[in-house]
Formats: sequence, structure tokens, C-alpha cells
Amino acid sequence: MNWNKYIIVDFMNCELAITFDSIIPHSDFLECFRKPNIISAGFFDVSADKDNISVSCFGESTTLKLKSRKEDARLVKKLLTGQFGE
Repeated sequence: MNWNKYIIVDFMNCELAITFDSIIPHSDFLECFRKPNIISAGFFDVSADKDNISVSCFGESTTLKLKSRKEDARLVKKLLTGQFGE
């Protein structure tokens, strides 16, 4: 069975859940929060019908000075649909 992983972080007195791929150890995941390890950032939109989910990534993070990439949509869709490790 492929279990999903998560951490709960305190961000400005608000608890947030962050999910990630089960192949990554929890402790290693925290290491990736340094800015040089962030590859891209932006916004995403999800639309769905009875047979399919569609994800669109766009824009940029002005605070990180990073843009979204076309390939980000595939990764976000994998996260949302639970297809980790594929």
C-alpha cells in the first residue's frame, strides 16, 4: 500500500497541512524549504467532470521571484489525485 505523508506547520499562528510524496522522509522534506531548493511557484486552478480532473498552473510568486512552469500542472495533479511515486 502506498501511504501519503504530511506535516502540520505553524505559519503566522495558523496551522497548515502540507502533503508530499511518500518516498521522501519527513526529515528530508523539511530540508527542501530553503529558497534555493524551490524550483517554481505560482497559482493553480482545478476543474473536473465525471471522468477527469484538469489542473492549470499559472502566474508567479512575487515574494519568491519565481514563475510557474508548464510541467507544474502534472505535479500538482499527481498530488491532488493521490498518484504519488509515479
